[in-house]
Amino acid sequence: FPSHDIAIVSDTHFGSIYQAISPLYKFTEMCEERGIQTLLHCGDVSEGLMPRSGHKNERFLHSIDDLLQYCVENYPDGFKNSYFILGNHDDSLGRLCLLTVIRFDLIG
Repeated sequence: FPSHDIAIVSDTHFGSIYQAISPLYKFTEMCEERGIQTLLHCGDVSEGLMPRSGHKNERFLHSIDDLLQYCVENYPDGFKNSYFILGNHDDSLGRLCLLTVIRFDLIG
């Protein structure tokens, strides 16, 4: 059987005041050096917009647009394939994005 090397990350929480982006970039550099072409992210790409008390103080981005743009700009590139499993923080954005799409669709 042929072997397939994949990189696995999770809980990057982009937008969180606790995110650790430098180790993520170091990890992706190591993957590139080893020729790994597939990345699997196992959830919580972003910090999301959780409805719990005090969560707004745990993030430096506060809108769907800002969070999504930050994720696009900072998500590791250089992989031929990238797959996601959504976490609960990502789900909070998904629901809000869906409501935004529905709202814009209804408006116009």
